[in-house]
Amino acid sequence: MVNSDPPSPRDLLELEKLGAKLRTGVATRVELGRLEELLMHDECLEAYVRSVGLDVGLNQILHDSSEVGLAGPIRTRPCNWVLSLGAAVTLIMLFGLVFLWIPLSDKKAITSVGPPSPLDGESRVSVTGMTGVDWVESDSWQFEGGNVDGRRVVFDRGVVELTFDRGAVLLLEGPASFQATGPLSARLDYGRCFAEVPVGAKDFQIEYAGRTLVDRGAEFVLDVPRNGFPPEVAVLRGEVSVFSGKSRKGLHLWANDAIRHGEGTQVLTIPFPKHRFVREIPSGELAWSLSGKRQSEFRFNVSDLIRKEGSYRVVFKWMHGHDALVIEGVSLYRNGILVGEDLHRGVTGRVDLVQDNIYHLSVSQEQFAFGSWELRANVQGLENPNRLANSSEGILYFEEVSEHPVRREDFIGTWAYQHDGEEWKREIRADGSVILYREGRLEITGDSFWKVENGILLIWFPRFSGEHPGGYEEHLLRDPDTLLFLDQPFRNARKIK
Repeated sequence: MVNSDPPSPRDLLELEKLGAKLRTGVATRVELGRLEELLMHDECLEAYVRSVGLDVGLNQILHDSSEVGLAGPIRTRPCNWVLSLGAAVTLIMLFGLVFLWIPLSDKKAITSVGPPSPLDGESRVSVTGMTGVDWVESDSWQFEGGNVDGRRVVFDRGVVELTFDRGAVLLLEGPASFQATGPLSARLDYGRCFAEVPVGAKDFQIEYAGRTLVDRGAEFVLDVPRNGFPPEVAVLRGEVSVFSGKSRKGLHLWANDAIRHGEGTQVLTIPFPKHRFVREIPSGELAWSLSGKRQSEFRFNVSDLIRKEGSYRVVFKWMHGHDALVIEGVSLYRNGILVGEDLHRGVTGRVDLVQDNIYHLSVSQEQFAFGSWELRANVQGLENPNRLANSSEGILYFEEVSEHPVRREDFIGTWAYQHDGEEWKREIRADGSVILYREGRLEITGDSFWKVENGILLIWFPRFSGEHPGGYEEHLLRDPDTLLFLDQPFRNARKIK
């Protein structure tokens, strides 16, 4: 049955990637199943049909008779005919609809005559990721995990991920000044930007340095220096059009094209500068495992996670295994030179074994510099007389500590998470009580309470379901919408708004 609910921006990006895999014959059974699930959405089905039509030559049919505002031959992508039976059926339906719907006189494509007018309406843009950010505005804490909408986003250092509700995802690298100006439009005053735009957000446009870039459903990078140096544009996938000033003639760029702007409409073709751009928010979740060894040294490359001086937090979290992990301390190195350490003893494992599994490190302004940053930890398996080999695995969280204090009210609300295929929710109430739901059913309705000590959320649960031993559970607020379980093997909980 077709789902009429609108898909999320992440759904549209996932649809585009899965569709590309299907058309190149590399999709797995699991990916095919997920694609089928996404196509139950009306909007996803429409976007997929449109993308299949473009890939098999519909774009060629619509543009054969057009005039192009560039000197030189028209370049088109080769058609990819490696389609599954389902895609072929979709294609047949598509061509039937196209030729019934488009009048014969309209089949001639229109030459680019200036960028399309931006859509009217309020922009809905959210901060969906960040690392190492130094905000310029003193009240920019409201952006973290919240809506940016039409406000300027200005920061000196770090990386910020912004997601438009139409599906466009932008990664900005500081120093940067950016503002969303509409549902499918924005302005970049300066900074580096990587953009991933799905078919559903086609015609997304960015104004920069007196020019306008119009995305035709692509991935591209844009560098606008703050010092007035010439801006650069490069395309990773798809097609974009660039309009200079009031010119009505667009410059079309395809995958692997890169240009540097000159005076007026002048451009210079340059090598593709991929290495200069951050294309994803580096993950602060690093996997660890201990197997068959009593003692070991863990080493983690955290170079992408240290982008400024400040305070950093390390959390060891146990997920699976028969043994707990004992941490003798952690040390931070830059280019092989010790910068800081926290050498207290901690344990992570089952909830009744966890203690002191949070570590704190500091990087001063004098110590900070970009380079090879490495976190080292001396660990061992907890003494277990019933086993010869130690075995456990989990996650190490490495992240910058926010300068903003955690308040009691920050925890109030409903938090959702999944564990071993089941959906759980914790409703933390202002009166100090807690309600626990499991698969939509009440699991605990009374005798539970919560409090905050030293920024840590403590929830007391009685023994229940024969599984939980009862007692306090500890939680850490990673950002306004993310709750980290310190002593339970659950993935992070997200706040439901």
